[in-house]
Amino acid sequence: MTQAMLRDVCVQSREQIRAGARPDLKYIGLESIEPGTGGFVEGELSKTPDDPRAVSFHFDARHVLYGKLRPYLNKVAIPEFEGKCSTELIPLLPSAQLDRRYLAYFLRSPATVQTVVGRTAGSRMPRADMNFLLDLEIPLPPLDEQRRIVDVLARAEGIVSLRREAQQKTAELIPALFLDLFGDPATNPKHWPVVPFESVIRFTRYGPRFPNREYSESLKGGRVLRTTDIKSDGTISADEAPMLPMTEVEIEKYSLQPNTIVVTRTGATIGKVALYRKSDEPAVAGAYLIEIRLSEQVTPEFVLHLLMSQYGQQKLTSGARAVAQPNLNVPTIAAIPVPVPPVELQHQFAAKAEAVRSIAAQQSVALATAQSTFATLLHRAFAD
Repeated sequence: MTQAMLRDVCVQSREQIRAGARPDLKYIGLESIEPGTGGFVEGELSKTPDDPRAVSFHFDARHVLYGKLRPYLNKVAIPEFEGKCSTELIPLLPSAQLDRRYLAYFLRSPATVQTVVGRTAGSRMPRADMNFLLDLEIPLPPLDEQRRIVDVLARAEGIVSLRREAQQKTAELIPALFLDLFGDPATNPKHWPVVPFESVIRFTRYGPRFPNREYSESLKGGRVLRTTDIKSDGTISADEAPMLPMTEVEIEKYSLQPNTIVVTRTGATIGKVALYRKSDEPAVAGAYLIEIRLSEQVTPEFVLHLLMSQYGQQKLTSGARAVAQPNLNVPTIAAIPVPVPPVELQHQFAAKAEAVRSIAAQQSVALATAQSTFATLLHRAFAD
C-alpha cells in the first residue's frame, strides 16, 4: 500500500483569533473533547476561555482537531461546525487526497498514540512534538478505499457507543426502582417508620491497621480493600486489592463477612459506600473504611442504596468532622435517621436489583467484546 508522510497530505491551520473576537463562534477547549472516543462532552461546547488575553485557533468542518497536550489522552475530534479552539488543540487540514475521518482514525489508533507519546516533551505538561507527528507515515489507499475503511470503523465504533449507552441506562434503573418502591428518603412520602441507623446495626468496626508490613502477592494473607476498590455503583473489586500477609488468626478476626456495608471515613471520597458480597480470597477493610453489619430489620441492598442516595450522601458528608481533613465516625453514622419499609418490600427490591445487575453483567461482556472488535479493526486498518 502507498505510504505518505503526514505533512505531505495534511497541514496545521494556525489562523489565530484574538481574545474576545468572534463571540459568535463556539469555543472548544481540551475539556470539551472526550478522551479516546472523538466525541464532544455534552454541555462544554459553549465554554469561553477563562483568560481574557487568550488567543484561539479558527477551525471549520474541514478540519480535524488534535489535542497536543497530554497526547496519551487521545483527544481527536471531527467538528461539523465552524468555531474557535484552545491553542492546545491543533486544527489539521487534510488535502484532497486524504479523507478527514480516515485521518482522525489514524491519529486515534493505538500505534500512533504510543509513537507520539514516546516523543512528548515536558514531564508535568507533556506536549506532542507536532513536527514529529507530521513526519509520521500514513497508509494512503485511494479515497474510495479510505472511505470504505472509515465506514467499517464507524460501524464498529457505533456498536461500542450503543453498548455504552445501554449500560448507562441500565445503571440508572436500580436508583429509579428504589425511589419508585420506597420514595425519596429525605421526604419519606410513604410515611415509613423512621429510626436511628444504630437501631438496625448489629456490628461496626473501623478497618484495622497493619504497620510495618509490606504487601506481597506471593504470601498467604488477605486482600486489603482500598477506597479505589469501591466503585461508584456500590460494588467492590476485591480481586484488584493488594494482598497483605496475615496470620490465620488475623484472617479469621478481620475478614469481611458477606453482606457487609463498607463506608469510606476520610479523604477525598468520604462517604463512598459499597456492599461486600463475597470474593475468591479473604478480604479485609482498609484503615480508611468502616464496616457495618445489619440486623434482620433491613436488607443490605436497601441500606446500600439508601446511603448512596442524595439523602444518604448528604447525611454522611454533612456529619463529617473537620480536623486536618473531614472524618466520619461510627456515632455520626449511627445517628442518621433511616426510614424502614416492610422487610418483604425490601426483599422485592433486592430481587429486582439482582436481576438488573445480571443484565448489567451481560452488557459489560457485550461492551468489552465490541471494544475489542473495534480496537482490532482500528489496528488492522493502519498496520504496516
